[in-house]
Amino acid sequence: MPYTLEEEQKTLLIRYLSIPFDAVLTVNYSYEVECALDTTFNLKKESPSKYRKSTQKGSKPQEQLGLFKYFTVNNQNIWHIHGEAARPSSMVMGHYYYGKLLSEIQKRIPYVIKAYKSSMKQGTPFIPKSWIDYFLLGNVYIVGFGMDPSEMDIWWLVNCKKRHFKGCGNIYFYEPNLDEPKNYAVRALVDTLGISTFTQKVNNGQKFREYYELLPSEIQKKMF
Repeated sequence: MPYTLEEEQKTLLIRYLSIPFDAVLTVNYSYEVECALDTTFNLKKESPSKYRKSTQKGSKPQEQLGLFKYFTVNNQNIWHIHGEAARPSSMVMGHYYYGKLLSEIQKRIPYVIKAYKSSMKQGTPFIPKSWIDYFLLGNVYIVGFGMDPSEMDIWWLVNCKKRHFKGCGNIYFYEPNLDEPKNYAVRALVDTLGISTFTQKVNNGQKFREYYELLPSEIQKKMF
């Protein structure tokens, strides 16, 4: 699927993608991240298997929802955690599909707990096979995603990480204007769950751009 990025958009995305993340988790159905990494990215022209990979085979519900499907572009792994445009059956939209996704996430947790404990006992690295694994076992940097209380799958995972995966990384939430009245519910939740935040009051388009241009260096401060 061809996709064109504005130069300013591409430049900013590349700044984020230059950070050595283990994986990129995006809620976008479209392919801005892939196009920033490779200007020739085109799902119509190329066989989807050139980019789309899977850690499991079959057509089980979790496979349709994309729990184990990801893209590899220029050695970067990108997970569309709510589905992708080229696979309509994978797209998570509305309470019905959010409920299905959360059900599959919950089924995944016992395996992750067991496999992670086993790897720690044996002194071998745990190899993530789903975006859920990356979220639970590593540091998570959330940018450009408002964490609305309706995002029940993400909030459930935040709680699960806090309860069952203590010491397995922190969550950092970057959001301008977090302290405005409309965001009080989100502020209360992130504070209760111990999520680290980086926020500052932003009033216009120019300031928003400056805020997001600043974040790559702020993220790297947390990593190194």
